[in-house]
Order: sequence, then C-alpha cells, then structure tokens
Amino acid sequence: IRTLKKLLAEKGADVPVIAKIEKPQAIANLEEIVNESDGIMVARGDLGVEMSPEKVPMLQKQMIRMCNKKGIPVITATQMLESMIREPRPTRAEASDVANAIVDGTDAVMLSGESAVGKYPIKAVEIMVRIARDVEKDIKFINYPPSEEDETHAISEALNTIDKILPLRCIVAFTLSGYTATLAAAERPKALVVGLTPVPKVFHRLNLVWGVQPVLMDREVESFEELVKEAENSLLERSIACSGDQILIIGGIPTKSVRGTNFIKIHTIN
Repeated sequence: IRTLKKLLAEKGADVPVIAKIEKPQAIANLEEIVNESDGIMVARGDLGVEMSPEKVPMLQKQMIRMCNKKGIPVITATQMLESMIREPRPTRAEASDVANAIVDGTDAVMLSGESAVGKYPIKAVEIMVRIARDVEKDIKFINYPPSEEDETHAISEALNTIDKILPLRCIVAFTLSGYTATLAAAERPKALVVGLTPVPKVFHRLNLVWGVQPVLMDREVESFEELVKEAENSLLERSIACSGDQILIIGGIPTKSVRGTNFIKIHTIN
C-alpha cells in the first residue's frame, strides 16, 4: 500500500487507495492495513474461500468496527443478494445479511454478480436501497472515542453531542480533502452531513461515505463570513434547508488549509 501510494504521488495522481481484504495474511495485519488505507473492502466471497466460512461473519464485524473507529469508509461486498442473479426477490437470509452489515456500521453495501450478469440488476439495487432505508429508520449506531487527539477529531466529537441536543436540519462540513466530512459522518449523527467542497474529486469521493450528501461549490471562499454565506446559499438552492432552520457548520480558517478544521458554529438560516 505504501509503495502504491508513493508511486501515485510520484505520478501526481491524487487517487485514494482502497484495500480489498481477502487473504489470511491481510487479516493477520489488519490494523496496519487499515491505518495505511483510504478505505477497506470486505471481500466476503474470497475470504470464505481462503478461510473457514464460519470465521467470516465475525471478521466482517471486526473490520467494520475497526474502520468506524479510524473514520475511514468500509465497503461490504460479495453475495449480498446472490439469488437475485436468477430470481426477482432475495431470500430472507440475504435481506438479513444486508441489514446486519448496515447495523454493524458499513458505509456501503455493494452488489457484484447481481448487477453485472444478473437478470434483475435494477430490481436488485432497488431492493438493497429499500432494506438500507428501512434499517436506518430504527438503528442506533455505536459512537467510538476519537482515534487521534487533534482539533478535527475534537470538533467531530463535539458535533455528536450538539446533534443529540439540538434539532439540527443538517451539519455542513466544509472540506478540501474530504477528511472533515468523513470524520463528521463517522460519528453517525442523526442529522444529514453536507460535504461542502470546491474540489470536484473530493465531491465524487464523498458519495462513498455513509450519511454524506456532497455539494460542489462553484467558487472558492476566503473568509469565515463567505463560508457561512456559501453554506446558506448551497442549502437553500438545493432545498436541503429553509429559512429558520438550525444548522451546524464545521470547517477551517484559513479556508485553504487542508485538514485544518478549527471551528464549529451553530447557525440559523435567515
């Protein structure tokens, strides 16, 4: 992973690295891999071949928990709605499998054969969405303590407390790298996290992160006042919030500082 990241940096390629966990050697070095990666894919099918099948469910939970603690995206993949390659409805066991991955805290659930070669690709996606939405209506996620002692982690922890007390319409995370929005979402707040960014690549990446609605700014901002105004305008234009709604804004000043989150503001739109 380090070699790949070094090679990408030498080529000037700003590409995140997602590690696909499918070998016993990867499980043995899981914590180190999570620390080096930008995301993790839990490849259950390959793991089930390489290891005893009865070990895979708890390994899945362990990997998701580790990624949640670290605040990086985790994808749960392979054989989620496998029967829908041929059938128009999943089995109850498959529906439970998708639901349990979401309850465990996965950021994304991924189809493979169901949408690549299956007879019902659109229906498979629709059913997966329905399961996810239904599960998330009643779920109570686990909140983990910050994995690092810095300002960004401290602010993400604070927003979790504010989210429990105030009826926030949304949390706006101004971000240049995606880091601030990802950490905010890692707290699994009740309120929607809006990832506000002027960087197109970051806008696309944030689609992978649980609970984040990315918004691409059409201009850069310089000051705190401009940032607040841009947040208001972006929410109003997209009907995410209305006048009178209470929102939380987190970000960094100066605005061009990457991973420089240093403020949190409770704001009422007017």
